[in-house]
Amino acid sequence: MLDALGRLAGGPVAADDRMEADLGLDSLELATLAAMLRERFGDQVDLPGFLAGLDLDQLIELTAGQLAGYVASTLAPVNR
Repeated sequence: MLDALGRLAGGPVAADDRMEADLGLDSLELATLAAMLRERFGDQVDLPGFLAGLDLDQLIELTAGQLAGYVASTLAPVNR
């Protein structure tokens, strides 16, 4: 996940890097990331839906680690 972000950001990405402030990713690049994730993992990873559930402050402060955690949580098997 951090590797994909690194390709978009043009360099290494740390878990505490903020998507916009530190990595400089804008909405178009987030849309590209959403398409990459959907291609890799299918509809199970719904980045637009995840982002839509965040308030403005959460969007501004969203980190690469939080995004990676979301992806991991959607792919984790459900315990029954």
